[in-house]
Amino acid sequence: MKNIPLYYSVSVNDFNATKNVIKNIKKYDYVFLSLHVGEENNKQYISNTKKLVEMLNKKQPRIIADISKRTLDMFKSKDYISLAKALHIYAYRVDYGLSLNEIISIAKKMRVVVNASTMDIADIKKILKVNKNILAMHNYYPRKETGLDYLTFIERSTAIRELNIPLFAFIKGDINLRGPMFEGLPTLEDLRDDSPYVSYIKLANSNILDAIFIGDLGISESQLTLIKNYQKNRVIYLKTDLKNKSLLNKMFTNRIDSPLGLIRVMESREYATQGKIIEPKNSIKRTIGSITIDNKLYKRYSGEIMIMKRDYPKDNKVNVIGKLD
Repeated sequence: MKNIPLYYSVSVNDFNATKNVIKNIKKYDYVFLSLHVGEENNKQYISNTKKLVEMLNKKQPRIIADISKRTLDMFKSKDYISLAKALHIYAYRVDYGLSLNEIISIAKKMRVVVNASTMDIADIKKILKVNKNILAMHNYYPRKETGLDYLTFIERSTAIRELNIPLFAFIKGDINLRGPMFEGLPTLEDLRDDSPYVSYIKLANSNILDAIFIGDLGISESQLTLIKNYQKNRVIYLKTDLKNKSLLNKMFTNRIDSPLGLIRVMESREYATQGKIIEPKNSIKRTIGSITIDNKLYKRYSGEIMIMKRDYPKDNKVNVIGKLD
C-alpha cells in the first residue's frame, strides 16, 4: 500500500490556530484554504487573507482555495486568474454556484479541483478535455448526520479514479474544531466520532485516495505522532488494559483468514507451542474489544490469542486477559 500523505486546512478567521497549523506545513504540501466567505465575511477578511497567504508562501505550499460566486466581488478582482496570481493560488476548488461553462473557462487557464462528492461525472469529463491536470476533492460536512456513507464514498471515488484524477478527502481534527457547529469536518459520517488517527487509517486503507486533509484547524501532537508512526511502519497501536504484561509493546499480525467477528493473532501459535499450561481463568463473556487466550481445555489450540470485534458468549475454554480502550 502506498503512503498516503496528510495535509492541512487553514482559516482566515483564526490566526492563532492557523499559525500552529502552518508549523507542520512543508514545501510543496497541499493546503486547503476556504474563500467561501460565509460567516467569515467581515471588514478585515481581505487584509487577513493577504496576511495569511504571505505566511503560507514562506513555506511554499500548493494552496487549494475553495471559491464561490461572491469571491471576485469580495476581493474586487476582475477575474479568477488575476486573483489566483495575486494570492498565489495553486488550484481553485470549483463548483459552488459556478456554472460548468465558468469552470471550463477557468480550467483552460489554470488547474482546478472538482467536487468529488457532488459533481456529475459527465461534467468532469468535459473539464478534463480542456485540462488533463485537474484534481478531485470530496466535501467535508460540518453538520452531523450529513456526511457521506461509505458505499457512496467508494462508488463516487471509484468512478473518479477511473478517470486517472488524483483524489482527496477530509477527516476531522481533534483541536480547534471549526464553528459554528464544532462537530468536526469529515467527509464520511461514520468517521465523525472517530479520532484523527483511526479516521486516517480507515481512509488510507480504502486504497482509493492520494491524500487526506484535516478539515479542522488542527490535530494534537499525540494523534499526529500516531499517524506518522503508521505512515512509517504500518503498525497500528491499540491502547489496552492487559493483564498479561508480557504481551505489551510487541508487534502482532492479523491472520489473513481471520473472520469478520474477530482478529486471530498469527504470532500466538508460538505461545501454543511453548508448552506452557494455561489454566482456565476469567472465562467470562467476551464483549467487543476483549482480548482472549485459549486455555488448556482447547487442547492443542491452547495459547491462541484473539481480539473480539463483536460480542461472543462465555466459553470455559477461553480466558479474557484484557480489553481495548
